[in-house]
Amino acid sequence: MRNEELYIDDQLVDLDDNTKVTLNYKSNIFTDLSKIVSNNSYSIKLPNTVHNQCVIDHADLPTRASTFPRIKHRARYFRNGVEIVNKANAVLLSTSDTFDISLLWGNITNFSNIISNKKKLNELNDSDDLFVWWSIYHTITQYGSIQDVIYPKAYYGYAEGEGKYDGYVAPKNPIFYHPCVRASFIMSLIENDYGVKFEFPDTAKAFVDKMLIPMLTRNDSETYAIKLAKDYIAYGYATRNEGGYFLYLNTNDNKINYYGRFTLSNSKLYAYRPYVDKVTLKISGSLVYKVTTKSIPNTARVIIHGQENGDFVGDDVLTINVSTVELQNDGKYLLTFLFNEEETSELVIEQDYYFYMDGLSDVGGAISNVVDSTINIMPYLKEIQCATKGSSINLGYLGTEKTTTLTQNFAGGRYPIIANLPNIDVLTFIKSIAYLAGLFAIPELNNTIRFISSDDIYANVPKAVDWTKKVVATYRENKPMSMSYTLDDFAQKNIFDWKEDDAVGDYSGVITVDDAVLDSERIIVTLPFAACDTKNGMASVLMYTYNSDGYLEYGKREPRLLLEDKYNGEYSKASFVSLDFKTVISTYYASYQKVVRQPIIIKEKIELREIELKSLDVTVPVYLAQYGKYYAIISVKAEDTGICECELLQL
Repeated sequence: MRNEELYIDDQLVDLDDNTKVTLNYKSNIFTDLSKIVSNNSYSIKLPNTVHNQCVIDHADLPTRASTFPRIKHRARYFRNGVEIVNKANAVLLSTSDTFDISLLWGNITNFSNIISNKKKLNELNDSDDLFVWWSIYHTITQYGSIQDVIYPKAYYGYAEGEGKYDGYVAPKNPIFYHPCVRASFIMSLIENDYGVKFEFPDTAKAFVDKMLIPMLTRNDSETYAIKLAKDYIAYGYATRNEGGYFLYLNTNDNKINYYGRFTLSNSKLYAYRPYVDKVTLKISGSLVYKVTTKSIPNTARVIIHGQENGDFVGDDVLTINVSTVELQNDGKYLLTFLFNEEETSELVIEQDYYFYMDGLSDVGGAISNVVDSTINIMPYLKEIQCATKGSSINLGYLGTEKTTTLTQNFAGGRYPIIANLPNIDVLTFIKSIAYLAGLFAIPELNNTIRFISSDDIYANVPKAVDWTKKVVATYRENKPMSMSYTLDDFAQKNIFDWKEDDAVGDYSGVITVDDAVLDSERIIVTLPFAACDTKNGMASVLMYTYNSDGYLEYGKREPRLLLEDKYNGEYSKASFVSLDFKTVISTYYASYQKVVRQPIIIKEKIELREIELKSLDVTVPVYLAQYGKYYAIISVKAEDTGICECELLQL
């Protein structure tokens, strides 16, 4: 007698003798992370009954605008009183004389978003507190509250002793260390953004916790800058000789921030003063004025310019020509200046910059009215700067108006974390961590991804489940249903490599398959990080080079992944010594190499009870006395007859 129950959205659906529920359990061991899949069912054909029509919200009617086929539904499946599948997603595939549905479980819904959206690490959600103060020469103390960002010793390309101060006299080449962020911290950011959880075995976790990602760029956080952007209203003007006018702006919020502030004149915003070097302003919106002039003012322009002691200095940092000139009924001209995310050139620290209108067609021209108009101004940095010993900056953004001379122990540059993470997509980063630690992903409930290694499967051999008496013999001979001898995408030599960089040596490694039928070799893994040579016992990342005049020049480099190591027993240094793939493979892929050197995959029909399907654990091997071997589970196709077709990899 049939004893099955299927619930969709907590409603028991009708089944009949033609309804067949076949469950497909898939192990993702030895599978690329981007190819992991949930357990699923084959198409389940529900009878077209009145009750089932109600369950699917009458989606079988063309006139019914039902959302039922377009969303996932909660499902549970019982067989012989055992709840085999819990917390599954049911999807309506089609309707005809039956209603075809499919089930998915072992939920990786949120992880699938990581696979599909291709977000980069430097596009993860940013916030105001995700930054550190940039450290200066030989200072590796942690600034800020993020303990997962450190300043390890590394060789960046400058000579020993470079960057030292003679009293408070700045050296020819001030130098500083770039911060590194722990890989585990980046993983936690990914967890928060996507609602997933990553679980590592203890041995792998210790290795991953030592991984460092050096932040080799000097990018500002546009997310942070946008939060400081303000809408400024055109307020007034002041006359200047030869038909020019200083333009006033107004706002309800004139707080000092890290980048600088608008200075005031008669309670009006008058000039912008940057507090850090290399600030630029991105401006959007419009300024609209009425002017009186004898000639058409089609040469009018708004410029932003620095001024000292009443005189302009330097070049214009931005010029906006008049967009439209309209003659009004009162004989005046309406001038509109449009700012479409216009960007100034770099501003000089502590210099005042004014909005100024000139280019009117005659000296007698005058502004007679300000029309309501607003511009949005966003300050940000083209390149983050590190304040060095002896440099002078205004500390207004720290709550004081005074200017101070920095000591060597003060790190003056606000260095954002997210904006300076590598331009590598999130999935590729996770795969890189897994490859280096020899890990494979197992999806579990509650959007958890559990990482295991082939060592873990071998370690579970003492707990192996004996399926000897469960085999449904197909032949009289002591043979499986079928055997195959290759794993997907393998060649004889399978190369693991770092990203190409001509400046460093060869740090690749090889996993071998003894099969002359296969292609001779293929690159199975290329990490998005470049390798590093070692110099003076530290990882060498040649970010700085000397020009012909002996000055250091900064240049961007390929992303790196390093390991934290001790330095003089106290401080940290960045190392690459044990990250070459020959070492990685010998350390983390020894048991994996055993399995894939001469792989044997068999298929057998196995009789499994419902309770065994419910508790199926693909990380625990099975034993078949017929062959005297242990096997890792690759897949299980469970029919409603209780007979399962199992694909097994011989250990």
